[in-house]
Amino acid sequence: MFFYQDLESFVNKYFSEQMLQLNIPGAVFVLVKDGKLLLSKGYGFANLDKKIVVTPERTLFRLGSISKLLTATAIMQLAEVGKLNLFEDINTYLKEFQIPAKYSQPITVANLLTHTAGFEEHSIGLETLNPSELIPLGKYFANRIPPRVMPPGKTISYSNHGMGLAGYLVEVVAGMPFEQYVQENIFQPLEMYHSSFEIPAHLADDLAVGYEYESDNYQAVPFSYIKIPPGGSLNATVTDISHFIMAHLQNGCYKNRQILYQTTALEMHQQQFTNDPRLPGFTYGFYEDYKNNQRVIQHGGTVRGFASLLFLLPEQDLGFFIAVNSLEFKFVADFANQFLDKYYPVPKSCFVPQRLPNCEQRLQDFIGYYRNQGNSQFTIQKISTLFSQIRVAANEDSLLIPGFSQDEESHQWVEVEPLLFQRIDDDRLLACRKDDQGSITYLFMGISTFEKLHWYESSPFHFVILAFCVLIFLGSCIIFLGLGMVNISQSPDLLSLAIASLNLIFIISFVLASSHPNGLTYGVPTIIIILLTIPIITAALTLGLIMFTLLGWNSQNWTLWQRLDYSLMSIASITFTFWLRYWNLLGFKF
Repeated sequence: MFFYQDLESFVNKYFSEQMLQLNIPGAVFVLVKDGKLLLSKGYGFANLDKKIVVTPERTLFRLGSISKLLTATAIMQLAEVGKLNLFEDINTYLKEFQIPAKYSQPITVANLLTHTAGFEEHSIGLETLNPSELIPLGKYFANRIPPRVMPPGKTISYSNHGMGLAGYLVEVVAGMPFEQYVQENIFQPLEMYHSSFEIPAHLADDLAVGYEYESDNYQAVPFSYIKIPPGGSLNATVTDISHFIMAHLQNGCYKNRQILYQTTALEMHQQQFTNDPRLPGFTYGFYEDYKNNQRVIQHGGTVRGFASLLFLLPEQDLGFFIAVNSLEFKFVADFANQFLDKYYPVPKSCFVPQRLPNCEQRLQDFIGYYRNQGNSQFTIQKISTLFSQIRVAANEDSLLIPGFSQDEESHQWVEVEPLLFQRIDDDRLLACRKDDQGSITYLFMGISTFEKLHWYESSPFHFVILAFCVLIFLGSCIIFLGLGMVNISQSPDLLSLAIASLNLIFIISFVLASSHPNGLTYGVPTIIIILLTIPIITAALTLGLIMFTLLGWNSQNWTLWQRLDYSLMSIASITFTFWLRYWNLLGFKF
């Protein structure tokens, strides 16, 4: 039962405490139940310099990936009137370009809405600070369509580009720009008069400023433009979003205006794909969760300087929206958990899992390293997976899996059904999948997909290789320079020194150049492009070093020490070249 008489005091307490603790300058909240707005409130400042406070009716927040819900709603509108078939090959509708037929199964519209198209995902150049660099969606996708890396419908792999492509289909089928379609068919009937994908001049002053908190100071972040607006460019007030929530909770109806047929809305809210039938999955646009015996459909959003969450409990006819002008998704996610614990509590005894017997030997099959399948595998962003793999360990009766935040400890998961595990302290589940040979291939946690890696793909293996190469390169430089053993007149000495020093320069400089918090979101910086020429040079020089080393072993003038020294240097150089190639750092792969 929902006791909302103390709702405002509960929300006030959470916001006042957590905004202070997490250094969040401004926030906004709205809750709707049974078709009525129960609470709408702003907190803190939209603009610290101008001392502009957050107001629900006026302050615009950047909603990031919540944009995808409007894109999915637009697709469903077109599908219900017969202009789109959700199960049709999307190439049927594409005019400026076609999706390569890499697999026998075509990508359907439904695949786009459920993030199962099988695209690789990367964020290189996805945003820009210069609006003149924005191009029409058709031209963008004609030049930047991501590669297909698995058959459609195999697993969930969250895709900004996939949902952006869905927005482009809206343009093609409706015969008008995406922003215009949404304005006429969603914003206007829902009275979302302060919402937009392109901020008009009369709303610009109402946009909240995004902030980052560094060195005890708030730093305003610059406004960035997302090149695929259907995937993340929505700006809206909390009041406007409350209308969108009402429409979805009322099965497409808002103030006697129907933006979706009831049957269409119900279809949109049903689970349409899951990695495992025992886990939450995707509806058409929303992702599911199950907590405290409640089914949640929701979507979060992050963009630099902002975080938000749209959260619906369809069976309770309840929904809320929360947003902050700081990139603190922890704030909105923790609120959702505390809200459910307060208003829809369940006894802790419900969380006690029933372990399967004799699991000790089975647990060994799950041990290893896993990477998020959403990481890029064909661009230089692949190197990020070197630092983001998760290690699954085991004790006598449970799996040990690390948390996903820096301050979160590892959690224990016990097997409650074959290939299904429950966390020992709550009702969260994870499932695994085997291949035809009986080997574990995937770990599914919520809507996240993690691929199990072979030993030679794991981070420790690659760190050992890197450490070996660095030690050899560093030792070579010390021997030749620090100990004065280099003979410039000797080509092998000069070549070995050049390779070692250039590789060390590349490693150090690349790490420093890649440490910017925005990564490659605004494109590949010139300095990285320049640095990427170094591996090409050293790879060519390595061929010469190999030649000199082979000649040295056949020369009577070389000592055993020289032969071993150059052999070791050749091995390190060859190994490092292949290491760079594996991580897409040999060449210009972006």
